[in-house]
Amino acid sequence: MTKSEYDNAVLKLIENIKENKDKVIKFLSLYEPKITAIDEVERSVSTLRGLPEELSRCRFTQENVAAVFFPLNLPLYSLILFAIAPAFFCEKVYVRCNKKMLDILDGVSYILDMDMLFPQIKLTNCNRSSFVYRYVKKMADIVLFTGKYENAMQVLRVCSDKLFILNGSGINPVVVCNDADINQAVDKSYKMRLYNGGQDCAGPDVFFIHKDIFEEFVNKIIPKVKKTICGTYGSDENLEVGPLLKDGYSEIVKEFLKRNRDKIVLEGSIEDDIVRPSIICKNIDEHSGEFDEFFAPIFYILIYETEDQILDLLNQNINNSMYLTYFSNTSRFDSFVAATKIKNSIIDDVEQGNKQYGGYGKKANFISCNGVIESRPILLSREIDNYLKSKDFS
Repeated sequence: MTKSEYDNAVLKLIENIKENKDKVIKFLSLYEPKITAIDEVERSVSTLRGLPEELSRCRFTQENVAAVFFPLNLPLYSLILFAIAPAFFCEKVYVRCNKKMLDILDGVSYILDMDMLFPQIKLTNCNRSSFVYRYVKKMADIVLFTGKYENAMQVLRVCSDKLFILNGSGINPVVVCNDADINQAVDKSYKMRLYNGGQDCAGPDVFFIHKDIFEEFVNKIIPKVKKTICGTYGSDENLEVGPLLKDGYSEIVKEFLKRNRDKIVLEGSIEDDIVRPSIICKNIDEHSGEFDEFFAPIFYILIYETEDQILDLLNQNINNSMYLTYFSNTSRFDSFVAATKIKNSIIDDVEQGNKQYGGYGKKANFISCNGVIESRPILLSREIDNYLKSKDFS
């Protein structure tokens, strides 16, 4: 593939998405809420349109092989980020995904004719050990890993001489200060926690609510949560929460709710892997240690009095620092430099596929090059280009 062919393929994909928008949304809605599918298609087109400028700073080459551990959500958008953008640098991009995701990607690829546009992208659902041995260890120059830090470190052991990029997970706390616009904070908190049915790696795993406005916040968010439409994908175009994507994950959610039984102020049910939202509230001094990561619509609320209480907990969980969202009329948390801070908005409002993503926690995201690991926000094209340039001078 030449650069001209790559550029034309990107333009043709934009055209195919626009021409088949309704069909793509309908298909994706079998896997995620329709509102998420609509947002995903819009983000995908926006990212594709931004690729020429993003990649203009990079040197085109087709001399590399990438091995990609694909995420569990947002299939079209993720394919653009983790396969199509890296294909600018690679003659082959091998993508490992689970069987459910493979079926979705095959369907999307068929609708959009992606196999013809990007023939170097190859999908597989072989098990992890086989993928690591065949593609990561034997073939890849570049390894893109989406998933748990512990699993990433296992893979990194066999490819420390390659470029390895982790897109992991963060706790992404939301802080609602006593001078916040409560209605805005409630609406944005609900939207971010329920994005993709609560199954998003950027979802907030803890909400810190100031004691002075806690009751008002909870009294406003409970009615919204009670009205959440849950069910099977494809059954209702207004659906907000569908079945969990991770096999067996409902048992983990049940155990967490069981541990916090006496702190539940609104309890949702769990049936057929559909988790109806629950709200848990406790004082901040009742929480210690690491935070649970929720790939489910759980509102875990801690009531605080001082910002130092929040900072103490965030520093205990600094390895999972990605984003920190806060609602306030003043600037706050400047001293906490491990997270990318967002004021009076949410990640969903500011994320753009052509810009860097994440924070500075080593379990949230890192780059490993020649055995040196650095944690920082990541833009894949920039990291791959810098790595290839460094090889030229080595």
